[in-house]
Amino acid sequence: MIINPATQTETALEQGSMLSEGDIVSMDDDSKATIYFMDGEIVNLMPKQKLIVGKESSASRLEDGSGQSFALQAGLNNLSRKNVNLTAKNDIDKELSSPASFRAEGVIPIAPAGLIISERPEFTWFDSSYTEVTPVEKQYVLLVMDSKNNEIFRGTVKGMTNTLVKFTIPDLLFKQTDAKQRFKWDVYPLGKEPKLGANYDLAGVMIVADKKFTSEVNAAIAEINSHKILDEQSKLFMAGLILKDFKCYSDAIIALNQLGSDSKVSDSILRQKAWLYARLGANGSFMVKKYAALLG
Repeated sequence: MIINPATQTETALEQGSMLSEGDIVSMDDDSKATIYFMDGEIVNLMPKQKLIVGKESSASRLEDGSGQSFALQAGLNNLSRKNVNLTAKNDIDKELSSPASFRAEGVIPIAPAGLIISERPEFTWFDSSYTEVTPVEKQYVLLVMDSKNNEIFRGTVKGMTNTLVKFTIPDLLFKQTDAKQRFKWDVYPLGKEPKLGANYDLAGVMIVADKKFTSEVNAAIAEINSHKILDEQSKLFMAGLILKDFKCYSDAIIALNQLGSDSKVSDSILRQKAWLYARLGANGSFMVKKYAALLG
C-alpha cells in the first residue's frame, strides 16, 4: 500500500508504481517489494516494514515491524579514491579473481564477466602496456573457450592502447539453454597468444544464464518499458538497476553506457558503474579507480 500523508489517500502498490517524496510504502504481514530509487539505490522491503520516501534514497527512512526507524545507508555515496569496495561477495565474483587474472602482458580482460543474459556479449579490455599518452592502434587475438576447454572462437581484432576496447564477435551467439553455461575468454597482443592446441588457461569468466532466468529478467525490464510516464533515459537507468539486482553486472554496464559518455552523465550513474565494475572482480578494479577519480 502507498500512503500519501498530504492528501490522506491510499493506493495499491503494484509493479511499476511511481513514488514521490513523502509517500509511505507499507507492507502487510505476508508481502514483499523491491523499490528502485533513481539515484541507484535498491531497497528490498520485507513483511511489516514501512518505507518513508525522501527526496533521494539517503533522505529516506525504513521502519521495521517493531516500530523502530532508521535512515537508509546509501553506501554508494561513500565511493572515493580511498574507499573502493573490491571485496568478492559471491561464488561468481570469487572465480573471477583467479590467479589467471594477473597475467603480465599489460592487456586486462574486463567484461563480460559473471552472469550474463546477452546472446551477443560485448567483450572489453584495456591495454596499458604502451607507455605513450597518445593511444595507438594495435592488433590483438581474442580467444573464447567452452566449459570443456574447446576453442569456439579465435580471431584477430584491432583496438587502441590506453583505451577501453569494445568488441562484439560477429556471427557468434551464446544461446541460452535449460541450464547455465560457463565460458572462459582472454585477449593477447598479436604474436603473444597461446598456440592452437596448447594447454593454457584464460582469465575472463562468463556464465550464460538459462532460459528461465533470462525470461524473468526480460519480463521485469519489459514491465518498466511499458510505462508511458517514464522517459527513455529513465527506462534505460531502471533497466540497468534491474540487471544489477539480478546480478547481471556486465549487462547492467552496457545498459548504463547507453545513457551517454562518462563526461555527460550524472554522478549517480558513475557510482553505479563503479559498483558494477567492482563486482566483476580483480580485473574490474582499473575501471573502479577511474570512476572514483571522476567522482573526486
